[in-house]
Amino acid sequence: MKESPIHRRELLLVGAGAVMAKALTVTTACAGTNADKKAAPADMPPPRAEPAAASDFASLVAECTRVGQVCMQHCLTLLASGDTSMAACAKTVHEMLAVCRGTEVLALAGSSHLAQAAALCKAVCESCEAACKVHAGHHRECGDCATACRATIDAAASLA
Repeated sequence: MKESPIHRRELLLVGAGAVMAKALTVTTACAGTNADKKAAPADMPPPRAEPAAASDFASLVAECTRVGQVCMQHCLTLLASGDTSMAACAKTVHEMLAVCRGTEVLALAGSSHLAQAAALCKAVCESCEAACKVHAGHHRECGDCATACRATIDAAASLA
């Protein structure tokens, strides 16, 4: 018996068929989960924050992240020119960005860990605000960052 070689077109058709079959299986399975509207399992903790509160907090954290990125770029530009007075500000903004990004994801997901993340976010934003306030009078980016951190601190306090 002589084996025939597989042509690229046949391989692509088989692959596309497998992808379509998988998509159909997942779609069918997901459609069934909405139909019976069963309650969440007892071992799954409920979200800690109300959806609207978590969504509003996520928006504030996202804005803090956006403004923090502008501040961080400003710090890096000054550091690159030899101005080391922004080193502490850059360090705290860097930390704030990391924590706020993660906290935003948890807030949007309605995570049961949001309260803990909000507490950490509050602490990191307090450090960032303090470092940025030092430069707020002569660097608009730092003033904007301090203001955004303050709004996040206030909102995080109600969730933590």
